[in-house]
Amino acid sequence: MVIIILSDRISGGANVAAAIEVANLPEMAGKLIVTSIASFGERYLSSPLYSDLHEEAMALKEEPIEDALKRANII
Repeated sequence: MVIIILSDRISGGANVAAAIEVANLPEMAGKLIVTSIASFGERYLSSPLYSDLHEEAMALKEEPIEDALKRANII
């Protein structure tokens, strides 16, 4: 199973869950699955509604996908 995730400006949590479900179908064995995940969300964090989260979110660091998958016990 190969899943490629592309950054996009739409909600991505459901996309990733659906991609994993589709990738696990027997007829998808050996096929390439592509989906997208949401951006960092900075446009929402600039709103006064989320001002308390802005600093915390801005301190987050990017990490290689392999590290994130290992941390999540996916690989």
